[in-house]
Amino acid sequence: LVLVHVAGRISDSVVELDDAKHLAVIAAGLCVLASIGLIGRNDLGLRIPNAVEGVVYLLVIDRMISLIIGGEVPMMYQMDPFSGGLFDWTLPLIFVELVLIISVLLYDWVEAQRINRGLEDHRGAAGRAVWVVFAGLISLGFAGILAIIFVIRRGWNWTQPAAVMIAWLLIPIALFGLMFWTIEPLGMASVGIHSIATITGVLSIIFVVWTIVSDNGIWLAAGLWSVHLLLIPAGFGWNDLMVVAILMMVCSTTSWVSGILTMRKSWRVFGAVDMVISWIVAMVMFSTGAGIEAMLTVLIASSVLLGIVTYLNQTYEKEMING
Repeated sequence: LVLVHVAGRISDSVVELDDAKHLAVIAAGLCVLASIGLIGRNDLGLRIPNAVEGVVYLLVIDRMISLIIGGEVPMMYQMDPFSGGLFDWTLPLIFVELVLIISVLLYDWVEAQRINRGLEDHRGAAGRAVWVVFAGLISLGFAGILAIIFVIRRGWNWTQPAAVMIAWLLIPIALFGLMFWTIEPLGMASVGIHSIATITGVLSIIFVVWTIVSDNGIWLAAGLWSVHLLLIPAGFGWNDLMVVAILMMVCSTTSWVSGILTMRKSWRVFGAVDMVISWIVAMVMFSTGAGIEAMLTVLIASSVLLGIVTYLNQTYEKEMING
C-alpha cells in the first residue's frame, strides 16, 4: 500500500497539496490489513502492539518518502486541518489523527494489562522511544501529546530513564505542532518553541534537584541530559548571545553541582566544559559590540557559579578524595 501510494504521488497525474483524501485512504487500508491479523487470535497482547506499530510506522515512512520526493503532502508539525476544504482536507486529516489516537490508546492499554498481570516488558526503552517519536511525527498534536504522556508514565513504571527522556524532549515540538493551528482560532498570543523549551528545561533542573534529594541516581543522567538538550538549543532561539551564555552557565552550574553532590566526576567535567563554552560565547558576543551591561551579566553569572563550586568543593573535599 505504501509503495502504491508513493508511486501515485510521483506519477504524471495531477497531485495537489490541498487534497488529503489519499492520506485517509491509505490510513484506512492499513487499518483494515492490521485488523485482519487480529481476528480470531488469542494472543492479542502481542499482536495489538505489532498491529498499531505497523500502521503508525508505515504511515510515517509513507509521509517521509512523499516529502522527500516532492509528493505534495502536509509537512510534519505544520498542519492546519482548517486551512482547506471540509471533505478534501479537514475530514481526512482528522480521520488520520483519530487513527493515531486510537493506536496510542490501544498501545497503552496493552502496556497496562502486562503490568497488571506481572508480565515482562515486551518493548524496552528503545521500543518506547521509537514509538513516541513516530506517533507524533504525523500528528496534529493530540496523538503526539497523548503518546508522550503514556510513554513517560510507562517508562517510569518500568524504570527506563532513556524512554522518559526522549518523551520529555519531544514536549516542545509536540506543543508547537498543536499550537500551529490552534493559536489563531483561540485568539491567543503565539508562543515560540524556544520559550517552551526554556520552560521545559527549567522543569528539568527541578527534576535533577529531586533526583539528588531523594537519592534516585538512576534518573540523574536523564535529567541532566534533558537540561542540556533543551536549554542550549532554546538559547539560540532567543536571538541573543547573552541568553545563550547565561543558559550555558545554568547548564554548567546544574552539572557541576550535581557532580559534586553525587560524587560523579564525569558530570563535574561536563560542568567545567559548559563554563568554558559559555565564556567562548561571551567573547564572541563582546567582539560583535555587546554593551557593558551584557559583560557585567556574564561576569556576575560566572562569579556566582565559581563561588558555589568552590564552596561545595571545600565542603565535600574529603568525600571526593575518598570517592
